[in-house]
Amino acid sequence: MINICQKLLSCIILFAFALSSCQTTQEKDGPKINVAVMMPLTGKDAETGKRLAKFIELGLEDALAGQINLMVYDARDEEVAKSMMNKVINKKTKIVLGPLYSDITSAIIPQAEANEITVISLSNNPALAANNIYVFGHAPMRQTERVISHFLAKDHKDFILLLPAGNYSKTVASVISDMALRHRANPAHVEFYANEPEAIAASVEKVARMVDELNESPESHTKPVIYVADDAKNLNLIYSAIHKYDLDKKAYLIGDNRADIDFPTSIDLTFTGSLNYLNYNLDIKAREILDIHHLTFMDLMAYDLGRMTAHYIGQGLTHEQFVARLKSEGYIGASGSVKFEDNIAIRRYDIIERSGTKYHTLEKF
Repeated sequence: MINICQKLLSCIILFAFALSSCQTTQEKDGPKINVAVMMPLTGKDAETGKRLAKFIELGLEDALAGQINLMVYDARDEEVAKSMMNKVINKKTKIVLGPLYSDITSAIIPQAEANEITVISLSNNPALAANNIYVFGHAPMRQTERVISHFLAKDHKDFILLLPAGNYSKTVASVISDMALRHRANPAHVEFYANEPEAIAASVEKVARMVDELNESPESHTKPVIYVADDAKNLNLIYSAIHKYDLDKKAYLIGDNRADIDFPTSIDLTFTGSLNYLNYNLDIKAREILDIHHLTFMDLMAYDLGRMTAHYIGQGLTHEQFVARLKSEGYIGASGSVKFEDNIAIRRYDIIERSGTKYHTLEKF
Protein backbone atom coordinates (compact mmCIF):
# COMPACT_ATOMS: atom_id res chain seq x y z
CA MET A 1 0.00 0.00 0.00
CA ILE A 2 2.82 2.39 0.89
CA ASN A 3 4.53 1.67 -2.44
CA ILE A 4 1.29 2.42 -4.32
CA CYS A 5 0.93 5.78 -2.48
CA GLN A 6 4.54 6.65 -3.13
CA LYS A 7 4.16 5.88 -6.83
CA LEU A 8 0.94 7.91 -6.98
CA LEU A 9 2.64 10.87 -5.26
CA SER A 10 5.58 10.64 -7.67
CA CYS A 11 3.21 10.72 -10.63
CA ILE A 12 1.44 13.82 -9.25
CA ILE A 13 4.76 15.63 -8.73
CA LEU A 14 5.97 14.71 -12.22
CA PHE A 15 2.68 15.86 -13.74
CA ALA A 16 2.83 19.18 -11.86
CA PHE A 17 6.44 19.70 -12.96
CA ALA A 18 5.53 18.95 -16.57
CA LEU A 19 2.57 21.35 -16.42
CA SER A 20 4.77 24.07 -14.91
CA SER A 21 7.41 23.53 -17.60
CA CYS A 22 4.76 23.71 -20.28
CA GLN A 23 3.41 27.01 -18.88
CA THR A 24 6.93 28.49 -18.70
CA THR A 25 7.60 27.43 -22.30
CA GLN A 26 4.32 28.94 -23.43
CA GLU A 27 5.12 32.21 -21.68
CA LYS A 28 8.55 32.48 -23.26
CA ASP A 29 7.35 31.27 -26.66
CA GLY A 30 4.39 33.67 -26.65
CA PRO A 31 4.30 37.03 -28.44
CA LYS A 32 7.14 39.32 -27.46
CA ILE A 33 6.52 42.89 -26.33
CA ASN A 34 7.89 45.62 -28.57
CA VAL A 35 10.10 48.17 -26.82
CA ALA A 36 11.90 50.92 -28.72
CA VAL A 37 15.06 52.69 -27.54
CA MET A 38 15.84 56.08 -29.09
CA MET A 39 19.40 57.29 -28.58
CA PRO A 40 21.95 59.23 -30.65
CA LEU A 41 23.70 56.46 -32.61
CA THR A 42 25.45 58.80 -35.05
CA GLY A 43 26.82 62.30 -34.73
CA LYS A 44 28.72 63.95 -31.88
CA ASP A 45 26.84 62.09 -29.10
CA ALA A 46 27.00 58.64 -30.71
CA GLU A 47 29.45 57.19 -28.17
CA THR A 48 27.25 58.19 -25.24
CA GLY A 49 24.06 57.07 -26.98
CA LYS A 50 25.39 53.62 -27.88
CA ARG A 51 26.72 53.11 -24.36
CA LEU A 52 23.42 54.02 -22.69
CA ALA A 53 21.45 51.91 -25.17
CA LYS A 54 23.52 48.89 -24.14
CA PHE A 55 22.75 49.48 -20.46
CA ILE A 56 19.03 49.85 -21.20
CA GLU A 57 19.11 46.56 -23.11
CA LEU A 58 21.00 44.89 -20.25
CA GLY A 59 18.33 46.03 -17.79
CA LEU A 60 15.50 44.79 -20.00
CA GLU A 61 17.13 41.40 -20.47
CA ASP A 62 17.93 41.00 -16.77
CA ALA A 63 14.25 41.42 -15.88
CA LEU A 64 12.45 39.81 -18.86
CA ALA A 65 14.99 37.70 -20.70
CA GLY A 66 13.82 36.60 -24.12
CA GLN A 67 10.41 38.29 -23.85
CA ILE A 68 11.26 41.73 -25.22
CA ASN A 69 11.48 42.56 -28.91
CA LEU A 70 13.97 45.42 -28.65
CA MET A 71 14.48 47.90 -31.47
CA VAL A 72 17.11 50.64 -31.22
CA TYR A 73 16.66 53.78 -33.33
CA ASP A 74 18.91 56.74 -34.03
CA ALA A 75 17.86 60.06 -32.46
CA ARG A 76 20.84 62.30 -33.17
CA ASP A 77 18.61 65.31 -33.92
CA GLU A 78 14.95 66.31 -34.11
CA GLU A 79 14.38 65.45 -37.77
CA VAL A 80 16.00 62.00 -37.53
CA ALA A 81 14.06 61.27 -34.34
CA LYS A 82 10.72 62.18 -35.95
CA SER A 83 11.57 59.97 -38.93
CA MET A 84 12.42 57.07 -36.62
CA MET A 85 9.15 57.58 -34.74
CA ASN A 86 7.30 56.76 -37.96
CA LYS A 87 9.00 53.35 -37.88
CA VAL A 88 8.05 52.93 -34.22
CA ILE A 89 4.42 53.70 -35.11
CA ASN A 90 4.43 51.30 -38.07
CA LYS A 91 5.70 48.54 -35.75
CA LYS A 92 2.76 49.29 -33.40
CA THR A 93 5.25 49.79 -30.58
CA LYS A 94 3.72 51.39 -27.48
CA ILE A 95 6.81 51.95 -25.30
CA VAL A 96 9.73 54.24 -26.20
CA LEU A 97 12.74 54.62 -23.88
CA GLY A 98 14.66 57.82 -24.51
CA PRO A 99 15.57 60.15 -26.10
CA LEU A 100 18.45 61.54 -24.11
CA TYR A 101 17.83 65.28 -24.54
CA SER A 102 14.79 67.49 -24.00
CA ASP A 103 14.72 69.11 -27.46
CA ILE A 104 14.61 65.75 -29.21
CA THR A 105 12.06 64.39 -26.73
CA SER A 106 9.92 67.48 -27.38
CA ALA A 107 10.14 66.87 -31.14
CA ILE A 108 8.55 63.39 -30.93
CA ILE A 109 5.82 64.23 -28.40
CA PRO A 110 3.10 65.02 -31.01
CA GLN A 111 3.62 61.64 -32.70
CA ALA A 112 3.69 59.83 -29.36
CA GLU A 113 0.52 61.50 -28.12
CA ALA A 114 -1.36 60.94 -31.38
CA ASN A 115 -0.58 57.20 -31.25
CA GLU A 116 -0.91 56.65 -27.47
CA ILE A 117 2.78 55.76 -27.14
CA THR A 118 4.35 55.95 -23.69
CA VAL A 119 7.71 57.75 -23.76
CA ILE A 120 10.11 57.57 -20.79
CA SER A 121 12.82 60.11 -21.54
CA LEU A 122 16.25 60.38 -19.94
CA SER A 123 15.85 64.16 -20.12
CA ASN A 124 15.64 66.03 -16.80
CA ASN A 125 13.32 68.76 -18.11
CA PRO A 126 10.14 68.67 -15.99
CA ALA A 127 8.27 70.82 -18.52
CA LEU A 128 8.04 67.77 -20.82
CA ALA A 129 6.14 65.64 -18.29
CA ALA A 130 2.47 65.23 -19.25
CA ASN A 131 -0.01 62.61 -20.41
CA ASN A 132 2.10 59.79 -21.93
CA ILE A 133 5.49 61.49 -21.45
CA TYR A 134 7.60 60.63 -18.40
CA VAL A 135 10.81 62.37 -17.36
CA PHE A 136 13.36 59.92 -15.93
CA GLY A 137 16.42 62.20 -15.75
CA HIS A 138 17.92 63.50 -12.52
CA ALA A 139 18.03 67.03 -11.12
CA PRO A 140 21.59 68.26 -10.42
CA MET A 141 20.45 71.01 -8.02
CA ARG A 142 18.67 68.49 -5.77
CA GLN A 143 21.92 66.56 -5.53
CA THR A 144 23.83 69.73 -4.69
CA GLU A 145 21.40 70.55 -1.90
CA ARG A 146 21.61 66.96 -0.62
CA VAL A 147 25.42 66.83 -0.33
CA ILE A 148 25.68 70.38 1.11
CA SER A 149 22.99 69.55 3.69
CA HIS A 150 24.96 66.47 4.73
CA PHE A 151 28.07 68.52 5.53
CA LEU A 152 26.12 71.31 7.21
CA ALA A 153 24.49 68.71 9.45
CA LYS A 154 27.99 67.55 10.42
CA ASP A 155 28.80 71.13 11.53
CA HIS A 156 31.32 71.92 8.81
CA LYS A 157 31.73 75.68 8.62
CA ASP A 158 33.99 76.72 5.74
CA PHE A 159 32.78 76.15 2.19
CA ILE A 160 34.79 76.92 -0.96
CA LEU A 161 33.21 76.61 -4.40
CA LEU A 162 35.29 75.77 -7.48
CA LEU A 163 33.05 76.40 -10.49
CA PRO A 164 33.35 77.02 -14.25
CA ALA A 165 32.52 80.60 -15.20
CA GLY A 166 28.92 80.95 -16.39
CA ASN A 167 25.38 81.88 -15.40
CA TYR A 168 24.46 78.40 -14.10
CA SER A 169 27.51 78.44 -11.78
CA LYS A 170 26.31 81.76 -10.39
CA THR A 171 22.98 80.14 -9.55
CA VAL A 172 24.75 77.20 -7.87
CA ALA A 173 26.95 79.58 -5.89
CA SER A 174 23.91 81.56 -4.74
CA VAL A 175 22.03 78.44 -3.60
CA ILE A 176 25.00 77.03 -1.67
CA SER A 177 25.88 80.39 -0.09
CA ASP A 178 22.29 80.85 1.09
CA MET A 179 22.22 77.35 2.58
CA ALA A 180 25.52 77.96 4.40
CA LEU A 181 24.43 81.33 5.82
CA ARG A 182 21.12 79.90 7.05
CA HIS A 183 23.12 77.35 9.04
CA ARG A 184 25.58 79.99 10.30
CA ALA A 185 28.36 78.51 8.20
CA ASN A 186 30.89 80.45 6.15
CA PRO A 187 30.71 80.53 2.34
CA ALA A 188 34.40 81.41 2.39
CA HIS A 189 35.05 81.84 -1.31
CA VAL A 190 33.67 81.25 -4.79
CA GLU A 191 36.33 80.64 -7.43
CA PHE A 192 35.11 80.87 -11.03
CA TYR A 193 37.63 79.51 -13.53
CA ALA A 194 37.92 80.02 -17.27
CA ASN A 195 37.92 77.15 -19.76
CA GLU A 196 41.71 77.05 -20.16
CA PRO A 197 44.36 74.80 -18.54
CA GLU A 198 46.40 77.78 -17.26
CA ALA A 199 43.32 79.41 -15.72
CA ILE A 200 42.29 76.13 -14.05
CA ALA A 201 45.78 75.62 -12.60
CA ALA A 202 45.82 79.18 -11.25
CA SER A 203 42.34 78.81 -9.71
CA VAL A 204 43.21 75.54 -7.94
CA GLU A 205 46.47 77.06 -6.66
CA LYS A 206 44.49 79.98 -5.24
CA VAL A 207 42.05 77.56 -3.54
CA ALA A 208 44.99 75.58 -2.16
CA ARG A 209 46.44 78.67 -0.48
CA MET A 210 43.05 79.49 1.02
CA VAL A 211 42.65 75.93 2.36
CA ASP A 212 46.04 76.14 4.07
CA GLU A 213 45.08 79.46 5.67
CA LEU A 214 41.77 78.08 6.93
CA ASN A 215 43.41 74.95 8.34
CA GLU A 216 45.97 77.08 10.19
CA SER A 217 43.35 79.40 11.63
CA PRO A 218 42.72 78.90 15.39
CA GLU A 219 39.01 79.50 14.75
CA SER A 220 38.76 76.54 12.39
CA HIS A 221 37.70 73.27 14.03
CA THR A 222 36.89 71.19 10.92
CA LYS A 223 38.52 70.81 7.53
CA PRO A 224 37.16 73.10 4.79
CA VAL A 225 34.73 71.73 2.22
CA ILE A 226 35.43 72.25 -1.50
CA TYR A 227 32.45 71.87 -3.82
CA VAL A 228 33.48 70.90 -7.36
CA ALA A 229 30.92 71.30 -10.13
CA ASP A 230 30.36 68.76 -12.87
CA ASP A 231 32.57 69.83 -15.76
CA ALA A 232 33.05 66.99 -18.21
CA LYS A 233 35.73 68.82 -20.22
CA ASN A 234 37.90 69.89 -17.31
CA LEU A 235 37.44 67.51 -14.37
CA ASN A 236 40.59 65.56 -15.18
CA LEU A 237 42.62 68.78 -15.20
CA ILE A 238 41.00 69.93 -11.97
CA TYR A 239 41.64 66.62 -10.20
CA SER A 240 45.25 66.59 -11.38
CA ALA A 241 45.76 70.05 -9.87
CA ILE A 242 43.92 69.04 -6.68
CA HIS A 243 46.12 65.96 -6.37
CA LYS A 244 49.25 68.12 -6.82
CA TYR A 245 48.34 70.11 -3.69
CA ASP A 246 46.85 67.14 -1.76
CA LEU A 247 43.66 69.15 -1.49
CA ASP A 248 41.47 66.07 -1.17
CA LYS A 249 43.38 65.26 2.03
CA LYS A 250 43.46 68.82 3.43
CA ALA A 251 39.77 69.43 2.69
CA TYR A 252 36.62 67.49 1.90
CA LEU A 253 36.19 67.35 -1.86
CA ILE A 254 32.48 67.04 -2.70
CA GLY A 255 30.12 67.16 -5.68
CA ASP A 256 27.13 65.49 -7.31
CA ASN A 257 27.34 62.00 -8.85
CA ARG A 258 28.90 63.32 -12.08
CA ALA A 259 32.02 64.31 -10.12
CA ASP A 260 32.86 60.59 -9.79
CA ILE A 261 34.87 60.08 -12.97
CA ASP A 262 37.37 57.41 -13.93
CA PHE A 263 40.41 59.28 -12.63
CA PRO A 264 43.71 57.35 -12.79
CA THR A 265 45.23 58.75 -9.58
CA SER A 266 43.90 57.84 -6.15
CA ILE A 267 41.63 60.65 -4.93
CA ASP A 268 39.16 61.09 -2.06
CA LEU A 269 35.70 62.37 -2.92
CA THR A 270 32.22 62.56 -1.35
CA PHE A 271 29.26 62.67 -3.71
CA THR A 272 25.58 61.86 -4.14
CA GLY A 273 24.67 58.52 -5.66
CA SER A 274 24.01 54.89 -4.79
CA LEU A 275 25.92 51.66 -4.37
CA ASN A 276 22.80 49.59 -5.08
CA TYR A 277 24.41 48.49 -8.34
CA LEU A 278 26.38 45.98 -6.26
CA ASN A 279 23.11 44.16 -5.51
CA TYR A 280 22.70 43.55 -9.24
CA ASN A 281 26.36 42.67 -9.89
CA LEU A 282 26.18 45.44 -12.46
CA ASP A 283 29.86 46.30 -12.11
CA ILE A 284 30.75 42.70 -13.01
CA LYS A 285 28.24 42.54 -15.89
CA ALA A 286 29.44 45.86 -17.30
CA ARG A 287 33.03 44.66 -17.22
CA GLU A 288 32.42 41.17 -18.62
CA ILE A 289 29.61 41.88 -21.11
CA LEU A 290 30.20 45.49 -22.17
CA ASP A 291 33.93 45.88 -21.42
CA ILE A 292 33.14 48.96 -19.28
CA HIS A 293 35.23 49.31 -16.14
CA HIS A 294 33.88 52.47 -14.52
CA LEU A 295 30.16 52.96 -13.98
CA THR A 296 28.74 56.47 -14.19
CA PHE A 297 25.43 57.48 -12.66
CA MET A 298 24.01 57.78 -16.18
CA ASP A 299 24.95 54.13 -16.77
CA LEU A 300 23.04 53.16 -13.62
CA MET A 301 20.04 55.23 -14.68
CA ALA A 302 20.00 53.68 -18.16
CA TYR A 303 20.15 50.18 -16.67
CA ASP A 304 17.30 51.07 -14.30
CA LEU A 305 15.27 52.51 -17.15
CA GLY A 306 15.42 49.12 -18.87
CA ARG A 307 14.96 46.97 -15.78
CA MET A 308 12.18 49.14 -14.31
CA THR A 309 10.31 49.12 -17.63
CA ALA A 310 10.53 45.33 -17.83
CA HIS A 311 9.42 45.07 -14.19
CA TYR A 312 6.32 47.16 -14.88
CA ILE A 313 5.57 45.26 -18.09
CA GLY A 314 5.42 42.04 -16.07
CA GLN A 315 3.91 38.82 -17.40
CA GLY A 316 0.98 39.20 -19.75
CA LEU A 317 -0.12 42.65 -18.58
CA THR A 318 -1.92 45.09 -20.86
CA HIS A 319 -0.42 48.46 -21.76
CA GLU A 320 -2.98 50.12 -19.50
CA GLN A 321 -1.79 47.98 -16.59
CA PHE A 322 1.83 48.85 -17.43
CA VAL A 323 1.04 52.58 -17.30
CA ALA A 324 -0.90 52.17 -14.04
CA ARG A 325 2.09 50.48 -12.40
CA LEU A 326 4.42 53.12 -13.82
CA LYS A 327 2.34 55.86 -12.20
CA SER A 328 1.71 54.23 -8.84
CA GLU A 329 4.62 51.95 -7.90
CA GLY A 330 8.02 53.04 -6.63
CA TYR A 331 11.15 51.25 -7.77
CA ILE A 332 14.49 50.60 -6.09
CA GLY A 333 17.17 50.00 -8.67
CA ALA A 334 20.89 50.27 -9.27
CA SER A 335 20.77 54.08 -9.10
CA GLY A 336 18.69 54.13 -5.92
CA SER A 337 15.04 54.78 -5.15
CA VAL A 338 12.77 56.41 -7.73
CA LYS A 339 9.04 57.09 -8.00
CA PHE A 340 7.06 59.06 -10.55
CA GLU A 341 5.06 62.02 -9.30
CA ASP A 342 3.15 63.93 -11.96
CA ASN A 343 5.18 61.94 -14.54
CA ILE A 344 8.50 63.20 -13.10
CA ALA A 345 11.00 60.80 -11.51
CA ILE A 346 11.60 61.76 -7.88
CA ARG A 347 14.93 60.35 -6.76
CA ARG A 348 16.53 59.74 -3.38
CA TYR A 349 20.30 60.10 -3.17
CA ASP A 350 22.67 58.42 -0.75
CA ILE A 351 25.92 60.06 0.30
CA ILE A 352 28.85 58.02 -1.03
CA GLU A 353 32.49 58.32 -0.03
CA ARG A 354 35.22 57.40 -2.49
CA SER A 355 38.62 56.76 -1.00
CA GLY A 356 41.05 56.05 -3.82
CA THR A 357 39.21 53.37 -5.77
CA LYS A 358 37.08 52.09 -2.85
CA TYR A 359 33.54 53.21 -2.13
CA HIS A 360 31.22 53.04 0.83
CA THR A 361 27.90 54.60 1.84
CA LEU A 362 28.17 57.36 4.45
CA GLU A 363 24.46 58.10 4.71
CA LYS A 364 21.31 56.52 3.27
CA PHE A 365 18.53 58.79 2.06
